[in-house]
Amino acid sequence: MKKLTKLAALLLVVALLVALSSAALAETTAAALPAAPDLIGTAIEIIAAVVQAALLGLVAVIFAKAQQNTKSERLKTALEMLEKATYTTVNELQETTVERLKAASKDGKLTKQEIKGLADGSLALIKQRMGAEARGVIEAAGLDLEDRIKAEVKARITEMKGLPVLAQGIEVTEK
Repeated sequence: MKKLTKLAALLLVVALLVALSSAALAETTAAALPAAPDLIGTAIEIIAAVVQAALLGLVAVIFAKAQQNTKSERLKTALEMLEKATYTTVNELQETTVERLKAASKDGKLTKQEIKGLADGSLALIKQRMGAEARGVIEAAGLDLEDRIKAEVKARITEMKGLPVLAQGIEVTEK
């Protein structure tokens, strides 16, 4: 990001130098060749304008790329925050609520109602832990936040059970 910004600033300086040097060159050429000053001066101005336009276009592309990189980094950070919030929440619920509920049940398993209650509670807690900015970044990227959270929770629970986790349809196992 910093390299792109420095490159863009350098290109802006070069565009300014081209403009200044073309004006100076046009004046010098007109004085040296009095027979055709208008034609040479006009040609130099046209060439300088084309070079300046190309440099300014390149600067615009560099700034757009830098902005895109910034958005990508913000999304990556927000997704990492989601993952950390999910990890913490699922572990916390496992240690506090899930173990207590399992111990209180006759068969040692959670009921569907208990699972739904835990899922709803974890969703709200994860959203809170992520923070408004991270939620906004994920939603601005067009991702369904609740679907992402549910997928993360499911992956964490699967991981806790010691089962292989599927990542985008590809089985991931530890060696």
